[in-house]
Amino acid sequence: MDIPTLQSFFGWCTVLNAMALVLAGIILAACGDVVYRLHSFLFRLTRDQYNGAVYGWLGTYKMAVTVFFLVPWIALKIIG
Repeated sequence: MDIPTLQSFFGWCTVLNAMALVLAGIILAACGDVVYRLHSFLFRLTRDQYNGAVYGWLGTYKMAVTVFFLVPWIALKIIG
């Protein structure tokens, strides 16, 4: 693979994952109670446990997107 192809790949991966992260945030902001009721029914979570799990998941996902897609894209832009 050449550098422009890798730049395009990592760029689009970053965009798509960022869109998924934003969509998850919008859904949680708009329908947070519905999502909480569903998860508390399935997993018997308190509201504090649910909030910790959701914010932990969002933070982990954001860091993974940054480390595995955004940083390589930036590095390829620098060397390209």
